[in-house]
Amino acid sequence: MVLYRELVLHLINFTAMISVFKYLLWPLAWCNGLRILLRNRLFDLQIWKSVEFEIPVIFVGSFSPQPTLGITRYMSELLGATVHIKQRSLSGYRMKTVKGEAFYYDLVDHGTIFIAKHKILGLSEWIQLHPETPAIVMDQEFSRIEIRPSISIYISDFNNPFYKDNLWPVGTRNGLIREVLDADVVIIFGTPPKSNLDDIVAEHRLYLAPQTKVYFISNTREQLQADNLGDKIEFITDRDNFAPLIKNLLLNANPDSE
Repeated sequence: MVLYRELVLHLINFTAMISVFKYLLWPLAWCNGLRILLRNRLFDLQIWKSVEFEIPVIFVGSFSPQPTLGITRYMSELLGATVHIKQRSLSGYRMKTVKGEAFYYDLVDHGTIFIAKHKILGLSEWIQLHPETPAIVMDQEFSRIEIRPSISIYISDFNNPFYKDNLWPVGTRNGLIREVLDADVVIIFGTPPKSNLDDIVAEHRLYLAPQTKVYFISNTREQLQADNLGDKIEFITDRDNFAPLIKNLLLNANPDSE
């Protein structure tokens, strides 16, 4: 009994230490928020330049470490698009060099996956080499960068929605909640099939633009990280409406190339 009490006391002390440690990290989180605000303001003022491409560019990403690659591949197959992917996310791919600056990877049964050292130059060169490319899907991209997307898709975790997470290093979010207003589509993974979807949409709607569409998929984090996911994205509702929505958004995007 004494040993049990000692273990409980140690656990309470350890929990208190973690709480104090997080409290000490809040100034760093505030600095991170200011950094993000400054970066976004520099893009708004066009001090940091961003460009649009003649072909559609789709962002699939999040502000937290979410399993985006499975959904990115699904989008690629849906549109017949080329995928731009960060090198650290790759495994089991064959790399080829294109004129020293851009790289692309051949995935045996999913077409071509593309990566570049410099995003703008790499994508420009790819489009010159492959003008028939219908679209570019950029994995793990959502924050404002030197490329402006035609569509932005935000990936959120049912068990840890973005508006309940904190800024890094207190939490895992590396973006401001208000930035999710830029999302055209939000996909919530790990959703239990019998969830009250109307209530979940209502909670998310407080942080989204009125026109943002919300979709739910039952795939877990582990399933979305699997290399052989393919077309096994399991929409709980509105699966048939997803593809027409994306294609309609692309038709109405009409980006102005620079």
